[in-house]
Amino acid sequence: MATITSLGAGTSLDLETILTSLQANNEVVLDQLSARQESYEVKVSSFSQLQSSVQSVLDAAKALAKVDTLNAVKSTVSGSAVTVTTVAGATPGQYSVTVNQVATAQRLQSASALDRTEKHGASATLEIELENGTKTTITTSDTSLDGIAKAINANDESGVNATIINDGQNGSYLMLTAKDTGQANTIKSINVTDNTELGALLNYTSADPTGGQLVQTQEALDAEVTINGIAVTSASNSITEAVDGVTFDISPDAEPNDVATVSITSDPQAIKDAVTKFVNAYNSLQTTLYNLTSFSVADETQNPLTGDSTARNIQTSLASALQVVSGEGALQTLNALGISTNPDKVAGVGGTLTVDSTKLTNALNSNPADVARVLAGPNGLAASITTATDAILGSSGSIKHRQDGLQETVDAMQKQYDNTESRMTAELDNMRARFVQLTVLVNQMNSTSSYLTQQFAALSKSTS
Repeated sequence: MATITSLGAGTSLDLETILTSLQANNEVVLDQLSARQESYEVKVSSFSQLQSSVQSVLDAAKALAKVDTLNAVKSTVSGSAVTVTTVAGATPGQYSVTVNQVATAQRLQSASALDRTEKHGASATLEIELENGTKTTITTSDTSLDGIAKAINANDESGVNATIINDGQNGSYLMLTAKDTGQANTIKSINVTDNTELGALLNYTSADPTGGQLVQTQEALDAEVTINGIAVTSASNSITEAVDGVTFDISPDAEPNDVATVSITSDPQAIKDAVTKFVNAYNSLQTTLYNLTSFSVADETQNPLTGDSTARNIQTSLASALQVVSGEGALQTLNALGISTNPDKVAGVGGTLTVDSTKLTNALNSNPADVARVLAGPNGLAASITTATDAILGSSGSIKHRQDGLQETVDAMQKQYDNTESRMTAELDNMRARFVQLTVLVNQMNSTSSYLTQQFAALSKSTS
């Protein structure tokens, strides 16, 4: 039997066109299923976008209740004797700081050595003890000044830094400096064992700081200042415990009797900035909701979440969360602080917030406690937004629940698409096989018809 290279070949039947048309119709159906599935996938993605916007609102609301926001302070310093750093909650006030003494670190100097690399004995063990009780044992096989310096510096627990200073004339000196300032960090003793030669060079005791070859060249001193008439002592030049939340850093260039005046005051700008961030986050959420849910009457076009009840409920819930009443004080609402809903749409978006900066500043200046209650109190904005978003975000929130439902629909549509595609492919394959059989049959019939026609023609000629 001849091979069929084209359906309907040798017949008047256009079977290939019929199959092509059927396949095109099938693709239309599959495209419709795919488009519907894609629309649900876009909804899932849209809720992820919405979740991110809601989370930003929650984060901004929580920032309103942070100590760093509510109790922020700022400082000013007159004079160069000290600088000041503060943390939220620092005690406001005016402080006169007089520097009486700058903290210094103890420094010891060895006798001169002509060769810094010359060893003093085979090996040695050094025990370094500080006045604060810290003891460190260091063992080294290199007993030269270089070797001793390297061994000390390699030990982070010794509390001592070692350097070699060459005077350019008579030799080199080992310099030992306490890592930290103050009398508590003074080197109490250095004791070398198993090496008499090195011991003569390095043994030291604070009871007799100039009695050996290693002598004290700078005494360790505590910092001493007077703050508002009260004497304060510190091992370091950073005084951290004199005033709650305030660190006074004494300048290394300060001289005795240098005076600085420090002013610590509340910083309302931190609250203003936090309010601005919240308003921006809330307005951004409104823009997101508008872009996802709006419907254009003129163009008769809609967005992924147009008409979606979950999205609508989120918008309503958060708008309701703004209606806070602190229940105490002269100022109890957001509107009293200058935070209100914009009556007009902005670029088509309604429900946005606006801030009257003058009104907010006046509230912070005259009633800071009221402002704190409205923003961060038990009935305040941060608590209200947190309660509202608890039902929206998280593993049991409305967004997750809606996304799970949409994803189930997407999965079901994918299964429907796969089944439909498989069924259509099988039907086309079956029809193609039947068309092949039909083509063969028609060609056989045509061949038989041609043969019979020839035979009848021959028979007619023989009988005439």
